[in-house]
Amino acid sequence: MQELLEQIKLNPNESFYIGIFQDHIDQSRWHYHQEFELSFITEGSGSRIVGDSVEEFHPGDLIFIGPRIPHVWFSGAPVLNQHSGRTLESVYLLFNHEILPEGLTSLPEFVHVNRAIQLSERGIRITGDTLNQVSRIMLQLPYQNSMKRLMLFYEIMNIIGESDSFTYLASADYIKTRFESTNKRVKNIHEFLMLNYRE
Repeated sequence: MQELLEQIKLNPNESFYIGIFQDHIDQSRWHYHQEFELSFITEGSGSRIVGDSVEEFHPGDLIFIGPRIPHVWFSGAPVLNQHSGRTLESVYLLFNHEILPEGLTSLPEFVHVNRAIQLSERGIRITGDTLNQVSRIMLQLPYQNSMKRLMLFYEIMNIIGESDSFTYLASADYIKTRFESTNKRVKNIHEFLMLNYRE
């Protein structure tokens, strides 16, 4: 079976990474990593798999995924009259637990940040006004200095944690059993999906 784990090295000078993914989506593969990922789709449409969730995606989708949740975005063809020819463009933010030390998250001001982290365990699609607020801040991040970026990061997490404008992606049962090596049936399903997810 193809290895799912994608090793990502964050910049040692920053607590998180903000980037832009621009690629032909047929080159993407089903994978997971140890980092949290917040992705805002700016171009492209198709299908998205997050754990056992399969949904269509479109520009404006905002997804928050916790560590070790397998995911992939794929589509059939680029949009007509689209100059770039790309099938996917997204602004994404990656971070790990180091940006959320226990001494900080134990403060009462971080109650909503902690809730956002809990919501990511199944992956969520953020909707409504929360989507507008978070995407607006994300698009500002590349142009801010490091301290301002950090403050905006906590603001993003606080907005997500305060909101009820979201839908879960992966099912609770999937998260419970996804990496239990003793569960042969789940392991076989994963192997089948790895080989056939495009179909």
